[in-house]
Amino acid sequence: MTKLTLQPALQVMTLQGIVKGYHGLIATRVMLGVAEAGFFPAASYLVTTWYCRFEVQRRLSVFYSASALAGAFSGILAYGIQHMDGAGGLEGWRWIFILEGLLTVAIGSTLHWTLPDSPETATFLQPWEREVLVRRLAEDAGTADGHVEMHDSFQWSSLKGPLTEWKLYLCIFIWWGNAIPVYGFTYTVPAIIVGLGYTSAVSQLLTVPLYISGVISIISLSWLADKKQVRWKFVTYPYLVAAAGFLALLAIPHPK
Repeated sequence: MTKLTLQPALQVMTLQGIVKGYHGLIATRVMLGVAEAGFFPAASYLVTTWYCRFEVQRRLSVFYSASALAGAFSGILAYGIQHMDGAGGLEGWRWIFILEGLLTVAIGSTLHWTLPDSPETATFLQPWEREVLVRRLAEDAGTADGHVEMHDSFQWSSLKGPLTEWKLYLCIFIWWGNAIPVYGFTYTVPAIIVGLGYTSAVSQLLTVPLYISGVISIISLSWLADKKQVRWKFVTYPYLVAAAGFLALLAIPHPK
């Protein structure tokens, strides 16, 4: 699933550099969402097939913070690429999508051969290493026979349990509370900085410290969560901080 959804998403993202109008951009954004929807849950599941429960959090934080780190580096790249404005008859913002997109498409094309599906199919592991990994996961899961089946065959009846589980929908609501502000911030922060009086080029550079601080906090909190073997504190308290920040922002007098 990870391999199937990532490559189309990268291709759609790259094609945003050649759209001809607003409606074309909206269409590519919708297509990007459809192609990318299965990537994050599939990639997160893939991580859990390699590590025990209190080893997963910090690994997931590295994976999750990669987008923030990419945001930091993309700001630097965007600053340089914007100077290509007019090259080939294209605006600088188009070159940002095209050049950064083509690089990721090239890397994504190798995943079929470079990304293993599980320890059981990883060719770079020795047989005894494979056995140790599978045994550790079985013991962590508490299976009676000491074996974990990584790839059960899909059955439509297996969807009934998750789709009728109320806690799943509560988690979706919580995830909205995280994803919507994060993506809203990510896509608008350069415009916000421009609104503070900086040029478009400089605004790209000024996004870098924001993303770097985000990476540091994500990895630090996840490391503590694994070390303390507790989750709720490291979910609830950061959300409270974020909620206080949003309330403060709403309380600031704004022009109409």
